Amino acid sequence: MRTSLKQDNSEIPTLLKTLKNLFKSKGILYHDVAIALNVSETTIKRYLTGHSLTVDVLESLCKVVDLRLSDLLDLSREESGSDNAMISRDIEEKLAEEPFLSSLLHLLAKGYSPGTLQRDFQIPRCGDEPLPDHTRPAGAHPAISL
Repeated sequence: MRTSLKQDNSEIPTLLKTLKNLFKSKGILYHDVAIALNVSETTIKRYLTGHSLTVDVLESLCKVVDLRLSDLLDLSREESGSDNAMISRDIEEKLAEEPFLSSLLHLLAKGYSPGTLQRDFQIPRCGDEPLPDHTRPAGAHPAISL
């Protein structure tokens, strides 16, 4: 019985996407990368689609943009996190109108737990009756629901 690794959980496509974005943002063309690595442009295109890619090749590609492989991994994780955090235009407009909500979203994105934020900012749980304005402790905020 032959087993193989599933590619579903591979981070390689994310790493390559980040690397392509870095090349683009720095104005580096595949031709430039090919010259730096002393290979053809076609070979670079193959590498950047995951074909014939080795760790050594990936490290060489990183050197073109002055990165270590570990830095690329960190950047790709940040980028993939931001992809998952896409919000609708409607929500974005609501956040722009509510700086407090924007701050909460930022803190959540930075890893603070909802429970911690709820406790620290004295936010009632959704579904709970909000405290009347005159009984709410100073600095407390009403239940938040989008």
